[in-house]
Amino acid sequence: MEPALTQPKPFCIIKNLHILFHGKPVLQDINLTLTDCGITVLVGASGSGKTTFLRALNRLNEYYPGYSASGQIELALSGTMENIYQTDLQVTELRRRVGMVFQSPNVLPVSIAQNINLPLKLVTGLDRKKREERLVEVLQEVHLWNEVKDRLKTKASHLSGGQQQRLCLARVLALQPKILLLDEPTASLDFKASGRIEELLLELQHRYRIIAVSHSLRQARRIAGQILVMKEGRIEHLLKKDQFENSEMLQQLLEEFL
Repeated sequence: MEPALTQPKPFCIIKNLHILFHGKPVLQDINLTLTDCGITVLVGASGSGKTTFLRALNRLNEYYPGYSASGQIELALSGTMENIYQTDLQVTELRRRVGMVFQSPNVLPVSIAQNINLPLKLVTGLDRKKREERLVEVLQEVHLWNEVKDRLKTKASHLSGGQQQRLCLARVLALQPKILLLDEPTASLDFKASGRIEELLLELQHRYRIIAVSHSLRQARRIAGQILVMKEGRIEHLLKKDQFENSEMLQQLLEEFL
């Protein structure tokens, strides 16, 4: 008898999620279960709710005026599913475990090393030796160590755009998140830098659960394990890899819903 196939475990369960700003619906009736199927990529027209969806997963929407919400979000953050609105976790700890990288690199106005060391010191309380070890580890993880090891005291703003974005990613990884949220992480980069980020994400998907917004359908097909198609604040389709590898099928769906 052949062994039963192991079903991918869910890491995100959303029930009846509605998000409004100043009374205007931005996300509507979101019901979704995401499993470990590689990188989840959100696609959709501008204003379809992609970034708001992403920010809902670490409660970042709460920073914006006029925000209100209802529904439930459960994430696998410590071995079991937790409702992020009812958990005992502080919001700062939630955002450590659900790290986010933004569209444009947002390096801190300090040195390359301090971009990693400051968050580590503030959030984890690690001693200096442990911080230095973690610094090397994460810069190697994003393939930046060999490029910056001799200029760690240089201001991070002196790095290229692609290097800055990898440094931002390293800063998030230093805090050992369970889930990575990426809001169009290559939108402000040139073709070569974008390609390096894509290659990096394909490596990282084996160690982290990644949910990314992409402005490029070609990019989505290259890196996604599953694609969420959004329109007017709703999820119209959840496509698995065998579905969107057929480019004609994906194009037809996008023409219909975007």
